[in-house]
Formats: sequence, structure tokens, C-alpha cells
Amino acid sequence: VYDGDIEAIIMNVDSTSTGPWSLKSLTVNTSTEIAATATVVLSNEDGSEVANTAQSDGPIAASFHALELTTGVHLDLKKFELHSATTGEDAQGEVVVTVEHGANSYRGHGTSVDIVEAGCRAGLEVMNRILRCKIRDGHDSDASSNASQATI
Repeated sequence: VYDGDIEAIIMNVDSTSTGPWSLKSLTVNTSTEIAATATVVLSNEDGSEVANTAQSDGPIAASFHALELTTGVHLDLKKFELHSATTGEDAQGEVVVTVEHGANSYRGHGTSVDIVEAGCRAGLEVMNRILRCKIRDGHDSDASSNASQATI
């Protein structure tokens, strides 16, 4: 939606495309007495793998920070929604995140039996979409942003 006075809002654009990154593994360590730590290992479509670890006040924030370190895409998390996608002992949780990047808003979806992983997948879906747009358009849409990490 764009009304000429506010920046564009982009939701669910090109969500069927994949890459350049895919989540190979996510390791989270959390406790009531120490900061949460998340390590992500991402596989790039060029065959390379990159791992990064980050700490924050919770497992979702730590996961997003680790993703940001790896992809170079910085997000401001505005909304984190959790829904049950299936029922039963091995129920899948679906996470829908609404984030801002630069002047644009995006929505991403992720599903897993682990809600932290589902959130990580949702964030990565948005990061991939942003990176694909940068490659397609040949520019960095975040150049004017001063964001250094996800605000959770």
C-alpha cells in the first residue's frame, strides 16, 4: 500500500522463491540466569556454509541477531505471531513475523515443531526476499537505514 505520503509497505511479495540462504541448523541455549545464545548455520545457494553465534535477552532475539550477522540484512521485528499449524504430539507451530527493513514492511512465515526454529525460518524468508530484490534491482535498499540489528 502506498499513498504518496508514506513509504511503501511490502507484504508477502515473491514468497514462493527460495534462497540465497537456507537454514542448515539452529542451536539455542537459554536459561533464566544467563543471556540466550543462538548459533545458526546457513547454506548459500553457491554451496558455501556460514555459521554465526549471537546473544540476546531471549532465544528469538538471539536467533534473529545470528541471522543478521550471517546475511547482512538487518530487521526491526514489529510482530511475532504463533499459531498451531497441526495438532497432536508432534504438532507444527507456524510463526508469522512482521518486520521492517529500511522504509518497507515485510511479513514472513515459518513452520516447525520448534517455535524458535519456526521464527528463525520466518525471519530468514524475509531476509532472502530482501536479498533477492537487491540482486534483481542492483542496489542496497537498506543504504539509508541506520539499523544495526533486529529490535525485538
